Amino acid sequence: MPVTSPGGRHLEERIRALELQIDDLRSPRARRRINAPRPMRRVLGVLAVIAAVGILPMAVLASDTFTDVPDSNTFHDSINHLYDARIATGCATSPTLQYCPAASVTRGQMAAFLNRGLGRAAGDEGNTTVTADATNVDVATITIETGGTSGGTGFVVVNASLTAFTDSATTCPCEVSLRVRDSTSGSTQDLWQFFDVSNTASPSGYRNESGSMSWVFVVPSGSSRTFTARANVDMTGATGTLTMSAHISAVYAPFGSTGGSTLGTLSEGGANDGRPGD
Repeated sequence: MPVTSPGGRHLEERIRALELQIDDLRSPRARRRINAPRPMRRVLGVLAVIAAVGILPMAVLASDTFTDVPDSNTFHDSINHLYDARIATGCATSPTLQYCPAASVTRGQMAAFLNRGLGRAAGDEGNTTVTADATNVDVATITIETGGTSGGTGFVVVNASLTAFTDSATTCPCEVSLRVRDSTSGSTQDLWQFFDVSNTASPSGYRNESGSMSWVFVVPSGSSRTFTARANVDMTGATGTLTMSAHISAVYAPFGSTGGSTLGTLSEGGANDGRPGD
């Protein structure tokens, strides 16, 4: 059948020339020169024709996540980052996982990409009162949704602060420690911040002390995570009441460092004499 597409005559001539070369390889004299088995010669001939007409996907030879996104693709790394966060999962899975980098994006697909990839935020606060030693007191808890679909990873930055204060009738020592805990996984990699309320009395007799921290958690995509601001209280030898007020907030991001299971920094608040808020 004649080739009618633009440049078709030239393409048809190339194919015909290759066919003649393949016929020549089939001659008895050529067979004696070639040591490769007959099936291999046939495969090589077919591949030569396919490569000549430009329909062999070279990405198959040099790719990782998606077979149609070779390392030479300008957007190779960006596309793989989208897949790692499960913001994009590809356009086809059979016979191989493909991305279709040159395909158009519909408004519906755009909405899905944005919904999976944009950040999320959550925040809350809580208060509690203790009159004796207490361990793992949950003062404030939040739940945040992570983006993407299941199978990838994302990151949640958690910030927490805790203020402990006493009235004039309370005697200390009163030591308080703050922790941020991934309550969903039950992670034991909690971070503690210790501060002492004993020596921060104001002229009116009120005492308070604050501590704060920030921490980065690596989390699964397409899920939800619950984080808790917890406190441990040591009131050995003290009398009276200790009140704690905590605030916790979290922000989800699809991209970040993957150097460890938990990453982050700790920032410590200073003494603030007087009533909370002064």
